[in-house]
Amino acid sequence: MTPYILHCIFLHLPQQVFLLAQRVCHTWHDVISSSKVLQATLVIPRASKERVFRCIF
Repeated sequence: MTPYILHCIFLHLPQQVFLLAQRVCHTWHDVISSSKVLQATLVIPRASKERVFRCIF
């Protein structure tokens, strides 16, 4: 399967699948790691400052 076809397939899969798919083979890992679009879906958004809670003991 060509990297382009894999990329198109990966675009339709949930984020959890990417994490597992990277471990399947070198080709899949290379396709996911070289795609900025796929990498952007793996990035966990940072919490805004309003949502950060501090515990004081």
